[in-house]
Amino acid sequence: MYKRELTVRAASARLKWKETLYNRSARTLPVTWLQHPTFGGPLLDGAKLLTPARTVRVFKADDPSQLQLEAGYEGKWPYVRERESKQMRDCSVVPPAASGKDHSVQLTDFEEGHGCIWNEKKGFGFAMEWDLATYPYAWSWNSAGGVTGYPLWGEGHIITLQPSTSPVGRFDDLVKAGQVLHVAGGSEVSTVMTTGFTRKPQGPWQE
Repeated sequence: MYKRELTVRAASARLKWKETLYNRSARTLPVTWLQHPTFGGPLLDGAKLLTPARTVRVFKADDPSQLQLEAGYEGKWPYVRERESKQMRDCSVVPPAASGKDHSVQLTDFEEGHGCIWNEKKGFGFAMEWDLATYPYAWSWNSAGGVTGYPLWGEGHIITLQPSTSPVGRFDDLVKAGQVLHVAGGSEVSTVMTTGFTRKPQGPWQE
């Protein structure tokens, strides 16, 4: 069972999310648990993803030819090697709309659990803070017309920042590797996240 409590205070731009997973069975169960915030619109024009991650990785895809980045790459955030050009791409930069750029990366080794989609020209952004004990990873998918098939059909201009309990991977593989959250039978797991618009590019933003 899953429960979400949302709290907004008067005169505050911050939204507090308290989420709880309940295991109502008698068995310990493996869980992968992530958020899926997706951003688009005018905020992205010239924006960057600012976050204190130390390490960036790319999923080891079965068909690497489908990726613009080098499958299985691991290095220092935010630079990742491109598959064809071998040049380093700054994955913190949101590519311009219709540029044909697309990438999906996994961030980890955070100094703190937070990130911001920040537009310097507008002096405005959207910030997120999360509990690293629950979410030691964050996924980020950035598309600017590079996905010509389902689900964007070449028209999308988005970026995601998705705090996660696990790295990118198939569930069975993650279980075997011990990279999932385990919830004991009859118990619960809770976490708190805060989000909101901000005029400040760097965290912490909590009030």
